[in-house]
Amino acid sequence: MDKTIELKLPGPSDKGFFRFLRQQAMFLSVMGSPASHSPSEVDEALDWLVSLAVMADKKAARKVIEDLSADQISELLKTLSKVEPEIDPNS
Repeated sequence: MDKTIELKLPGPSDKGFFRFLRQQAMFLSVMGSPASHSPSEVDEALDWLVSLAVMADKKAARKVIEDLSADQISELLKTLSKVEPEIDPNS
């Protein structure tokens, strides 16, 4: 099984923006204080992260994510915040 994982945020024209925001808020809440959340809330946060996985096999993606350390998850999330600048071919 491939042990690498890549996440991709939805684009600006993708539907379900508020659903994404709600799930993101749940994820951030769980990550901020995991012990104060129910197992179902933790699963909901995990499901959201898995939904961002580029892998076609979401079951395999879930397994990879479940096996990550907290540090690895932090590093994975940092890749989501990196933005490649648009290059103007006329400049």
